[in-house]
Amino acid sequence: MSGKWVLDTNIIIGYINGTEASTHLIDERSEVELCVSVITRVELFSFHALPTDNERRIQRFLRHVTMVGFDENVEKATTAIRRVTKLKLPDAVIAGTAVALNAPLLTFGRRLASLCWPGLRIVIPV
Repeated sequence: MSGKWVLDTNIIIGYINGTEASTHLIDERSEVELCVSVITRVELFSFHALPTDNERRIQRFLRHVTMVGFDENVEKATTAIRRVTKLKLPDAVIAGTAVALNAPLLTFGRRLASLCWPGLRIVIPV
């Protein structure tokens, strides 16, 4: 698989914690630009009592990905998704980011995985 991938927060948490599905997927990538929504960055650093070593691992990981801001295209996709699906705002922003980038969204999230939306391609690592 080549191009861009949008990583859900739970994929990065899995990678930081050494979950095999996440580490295999990310470590074995080739010719893929890993992207994360700015909301993912907020979620990662806002966990209560985040251990310092995990914070450092997250910072190191994020140096190697493309941070996607909340531009007009992401806003439009997020708004449309949220209106129809009633997803929580962070999930809608992450899904909207994938739609705006025309990139697959990698997630372990059941709610996102079951979402059927035009232009949204969900990949669940195994």
